Amino acid sequence: MPFILTRRRSRLLTLTLRAQTRETERVTLTLRASAAPGTYRVTLVLHAQTAPDPARIYTLVLHAQTTGGASDPPLRSEVLYGQPPITTVTRLTLNGVLLDGISWQHTRHEMYVEAEFTVRGIVRPARGDVMSVEVQQRLPRQGPTTTTYEAVPADGDYQIARTPDGGYRTTFRGRTTQDQDLQNTRLPELIPWVANPSRQIESPNYRSVTRQVAPVRAILGLAFTEAGQNLSGLDVLQGEYWEETRREFTTRDRSPTDVYGDTYGRLNVRLILRESTQNTWLMLPPGVADNVFQLRPEFLTALSEQAESSRTPVRVTLQAGDLFTQVEDYLEEVVSTEALPDVVGEDGQPQKLEIRDRNAARFEVSRDAVVTGFVDRDGRRTATLTRKRAGRVVQVVEVITGLIELTEPVTPDDVLERARTTLLSSPYWQGQLIQLQQKRALNVVFSITETTFKYLPGTEDSQAVAESLTTRTAYTYTYTTVPQGAQGIPAELAALVPGAIQGDLLGRESTRMRNVWSPQGGWLRERITVESRVGELGQTGLDDPGTAPPPVALTVEEYTTTETYKPTGGGYWIYTRTRIGPQKLPVRDMDTGEIAKTERRIGVLEHSEELTENAPPTLRDEVPDVDAQATSTSGGATEGSISGLPWPRVTYLRDPQIAVAENPDGPAPEIAVTLDAVREQDRAGTLVGLLNLDYQPRVIRTVQTPQAARLRPGMTLGTLGVIRLVTARGQGHTHTLEVETVEIRRE
Repeated sequence: MPFILTRRRSRLLTLTLRAQTRETERVTLTLRASAAPGTYRVTLVLHAQTAPDPARIYTLVLHAQTTGGASDPPLRSEVLYGQPPITTVTRLTLNGVLLDGISWQHTRHEMYVEAEFTVRGIVRPARGDVMSVEVQQRLPRQGPTTTTYEAVPADGDYQIARTPDGGYRTTFRGRTTQDQDLQNTRLPELIPWVANPSRQIESPNYRSVTRQVAPVRAILGLAFTEAGQNLSGLDVLQGEYWEETRREFTTRDRSPTDVYGDTYGRLNVRLILRESTQNTWLMLPPGVADNVFQLRPEFLTALSEQAESSRTPVRVTLQAGDLFTQVEDYLEEVVSTEALPDVVGEDGQPQKLEIRDRNAARFEVSRDAVVTGFVDRDGRRTATLTRKRAGRVVQVVEVITGLIELTEPVTPDDVLERARTTLLSSPYWQGQLIQLQQKRALNVVFSITETTFKYLPGTEDSQAVAESLTTRTAYTYTYTTVPQGAQGIPAELAALVPGAIQGDLLGRESTRMRNVWSPQGGWLRERITVESRVGELGQTGLDDPGTAPPPVALTVEEYTTTETYKPTGGGYWIYTRTRIGPQKLPVRDMDTGEIAKTERRIGVLEHSEELTENAPPTLRDEVPDVDAQATSTSGGATEGSISGLPWPRVTYLRDPQIAVAENPDGPAPEIAVTLDAVREQDRAGTLVGLLNLDYQPRVIRTVQTPQAARLRPGMTLGTLGVIRLVTARGQGHTHTLEVETVEIRRE
């Protein structure tokens, strides 16, 4: 519908037209203006703009046409632009020397930067010469800006050609080398136990092991340091580590790139050269950026878009490290069902699990229990009792019994006396045999040994013994011994030694052992053992053995043994052992030169120090301070602690841990990844989701603009996605910036 201006109202008439379309539609707007000859001059000024969305491109096509008769004066059509032009000045330098540039290109990849210069004249760059590009621009509504792209070392190659005007033209290139350093560096062994395995694991009789660990991020950082590089960024494997005999790894003769590829690279975490001049690298998980930059949308000159949906796999599988579970943790189920699973030992080697003593197995899985048993050997019976309380052993009793034959001691006078007595009592005795020596057999108790244990407070480790006391009671028997019933034997053991009697008390000996554990590392720092032994026996009435009382202990001697461990580094320890106690020494009469008597003295009987690789026992739980250890009490273990008595070695079940992310509509085949350093199933589930995100449908966009900007991969370009490639090029003083981005379409 035409708009007709019937009369002059003002010198300026403004018409505002708005149009809203879809992305696939095209709008054509036609404006015509005419005036009567000789009346008004018509000037058509068009301003066009779109909503502030750089993804939309508005193309404005202006067609100017005039009409009139041959006698009419010529009319001039002109287009008045709404923005002034962008002015650009480019400077190419080599080691700071300005070059006469013809064309250039600077490309920023994720792991390296490369550049190519074509300049007038003859230039022979040496390897390592610094190539630099500086772009000075003046943008509308903005002051002058200077953009300096990352400097690139020349690779030393160049081509010189003659130009048609008789001059020369040189083309040369350059490239950063940090990624090559990561690829070419050969690493030493950074995993500590590969060269120095734990001695406890090598021992065939270990009960528990403190395995060495190596954090994944720390080892990777050391690998980059070996190549002179620094690593930072988001750590998706934070807290994960390799573990001796369980999750093994090695770095010997490998490159830092190999180590990265076997860890974060398997999760498609991008490794980006953050700053080439500082040798710094950045880790970015899929879909994550570390900075945001916005190009001015009015300067965008081109935009292309490509969708990728066919790369999504139907399933993504992540196999994490195996799960190791102590068999003792659910041995009750194993004992009750008699199902023996396949297990491995602390050294990772297969072990055969057998249950030959079911009572002992039941005792192990119980928290409060008593197990008894006996062994008959060489005419003697050894009966034992082991008592558990709160999951740990608190008492062990051993009783040794057996048959002995006692013979009455007879002297010649005893023979005559018995003959007279026989004749007087039997006048008709005709020479029957007189029993001169009386004999009798008894089932007796030889010894009772009892050991009690006290543990560190607040610990669950069955090795965390703070103090133990062992008491040994010995008995002696003669023909005149008056038998007594068994005393001091627990009721559970008395039934195993029926009829056993106790004789004359020979003495009680004891051994008290106290352990001091180091709060730093939990290793045994000191062990003090005090032994009390019978030193000398005494007996009266030896002139008449038949009526002599039993011998008694006259003296008790104490021996103290102190053992200490001190770490010296490198897996070595200083082991010191000192033994103090009494010693009998002969005393010589200086006048006669004869040995007159013996005297007892107290002193050091033995002292030794040695440097050894044999590490002391080490606790798995946190150890309290030394002062707190002195107030330890027995028991106190929480639910889940075990004693481990029946089994010769600690054994584990080894179960695989697999996390799966499903894409039912995914057209690509399944992808499987293995990452042994991951310990827990829940963590594996999170990581497989992160990996699956990188395979979701995505959109790749390429934009062009004359605006200069120092961008790099890993940054976000507005709403277009995360940058993965940046190319800046120019010819003369023109400048074009081309940026490629990736946007993951999250469902």
